[in-house]
Amino acid sequence: MEDWNWFFTALAQSNAAIAGFLGGFTITKILGKESEYNRYIEQIETLRIRISDQKRRLDKRFFSWYNKRRRSSAFSGTKYEDLVLKGNGALNLEEVLPKLDFSRYDSKEEILERISSEWGTYKAKRYGSIGSIPISPNITISQNEMDVEEGELIENERVSTLSLIEEIGLTVRAISSFPRENRSIYWTLAMIFMLFVVGVIYPLSFTPSSGAPSLCSFDDFPRAFSGILFSVKGFFLASSLAIFGLLFLFFILKVRNLKFSAQVREDLTESQSLGSYSVYLKNWESWNM
Repeated sequence: MEDWNWFFTALAQSNAAIAGFLGGFTITKILGKESEYNRYIEQIETLRIRISDQKRRLDKRFFSWYNKRRRSSAFSGTKYEDLVLKGNGALNLEEVLPKLDFSRYDSKEEILERISSEWGTYKAKRYGSIGSIPISPNITISQNEMDVEEGELIENERVSTLSLIEEIGLTVRAISSFPRENRSIYWTLAMIFMLFVVGVIYPLSFTPSSGAPSLCSFDDFPRAFSGILFSVKGFFLASSLAIFGLLFLFFILKVRNLKFSAQVREDLTESQSLGSYSVYLKNWESWNM
C-alpha cells in the first residue's frame, strides 16, 4: 500500500518554509515602512512650523513701503517719460513694463492700468521744481541706501521661501509613494495567507493517511470538516490558522494606517505656491509668468 504521509508532510513543510521566508521579508518591509512613515510625520510637522515661521518673517518686511518707493522713482524717471508719456518706439504695455524699474512685488495690474491711462500724454515740464529749498544730497543717498537694503532683505526672504518650497516638493513626492507600495504589500500578505491555508493547513489535514487519499464531494465536505475540526489534530490546525489569521489582520491594519490624509497632501501642495506665503510674492509670480 502506498504511503502518502511523506508527500503531505513534505509539501506542508516546503510551503511553510516559503510562507515563512516571504512573511519575514514582508514584515521587515512593513516595519521599515512604518519607521519611514514616522520619520515623514515628524518632517511634515517641522515643515509646518517652518512655513508658519516663514510667513511671519515675510510679514515683517516693508513690502508696501518698498513698492511705493520704487513706484514713485519709476513714474518720475526719464525712462517712463520717454517710453510711456512720449510713447517712443510705439511699444505695447507688456514690452514697456520690463524696461521700467518697478518693484516685482508690486501689483502688476495697477501699474499697467496707470501706464495705459498715461500713454502718450507727455506735456513739457510735467515735473516742476520742489520749492526753493534744495534737497540735501545726503538725505537722497540715505534714502537710496535704505531702498537697496530693504530690497536685498526682501529678496533674501523670497529665496528662502523658494528653498523651503523645494523641500516641500521633495516631501510631497516621497509620501506619494505610500499608497502604491501599500497596495503591493496587501497583495503579498494575501498571497502568503492563501499559501499557508492551501499549502500547509490543508495538506496536513490528510495526515496520517493510509492508502490513496480521497477528496470528499461538496455534499460530504461539512461532515468531513467537522470530523477533522473536533479532534486533537483539528484543534491544532484550527489554532494555527486562527493565530496566523490574527497576525495577518494585525499587519493589514498596520499597513492601512501607513498613509497620509488628503488634507495633509492638500496643505503641502498649497504651500508649494509662493502666493500662499504673501500677497506680494503672488505679485512676484504674476511678473514672472
